[in-house]
Amino acid sequence: MESKASKEDARIIDAHAHVWSSNVLEYPFGPHDGLPVPLSEASIDTYFATPGASGRDVLLIQPRVYGYDHAYLYECALAIESRVRVLPSIGVARRGAVNELRRLASHPLTAGFRVVALGSDPANWLCEPRAHLVWEAAAELAMPVGFLVDVEQLRLVDKIASAHPDLVIIVDHLGRCHSGLQSEFGPVLVKLAARNNVHVKLSAIDALSVEKFPFVDMWPLVGMLFQEFGPSRLMWGSDWPHVRQGVAYDQCHDPIREALAEASEHDLHKIFNRTATRLFGFRSIYQQGKEL
Repeated sequence: MESKASKEDARIIDAHAHVWSSNVLEYPFGPHDGLPVPLSEASIDTYFATPGASGRDVLLIQPRVYGYDHAYLYECALAIESRVRVLPSIGVARRGAVNELRRLASHPLTAGFRVVALGSDPANWLCEPRAHLVWEAAAELAMPVGFLVDVEQLRLVDKIASAHPDLVIIVDHLGRCHSGLQSEFGPVLVKLAARNNVHVKLSAIDALSVEKFPFVDMWPLVGMLFQEFGPSRLMWGSDWPHVRQGVAYDQCHDPIREALAEASEHDLHKIFNRTATRLFGFRSIYQQGKEL
């Protein structure tokens, strides 16, 4: 007999996956913040061939290895448009950022935008006048913004959320609050729950954990986020293909289920489906009659 969990698995939306091509002549790697150039392909076909991913709806996040060149991202989305939405990256401090945001927002498969601010850099540019124009435009266009930040930048996310209450904000990868930082920065992340426009992505906990699967050291933070944000402001993402070696894709959402063992299936459905559906418009694609 099929279990309740397996039935739910079939309805899971992966709200965080990356793809890139090994065809570097057509899709050259660009600025990648010191990241090593990928040695293997992580194509859209490879993703959907991964056990557990076939038929799943997925939000493709612009990989940092491509910088602001989104050609491959959109090609993948157009090939399987009934299952895929995309989050391109925006260079908030770049000249013409607002015009670029508006141009990308006009694409029917754009679900929002991503901003990267990592490291010990204070990243005060996130709150400078040019950046505020970007936040205003994103709010006007009803485009969520995902923030890839380190814990040191969470205070800036709070400032942006306060100054732009109509801007939908998503903190990627639990604010990269790994287990060694939870006592110091966990409360900072949890405090963002006071901003009704802030959401958190329960993703990459395998990378944040120092333990083996199922990453029990991350469960307390996941539990606190569930209590303070509620399931309607949380979502799950795999961070494929950056899943820790030895952890199968079709297992990588299990730690969230185990961390939230007391949660109802209704609440888990929000985390694994409804929040992403609401924010990124997967259902709107189906309503246009474009389902495979």
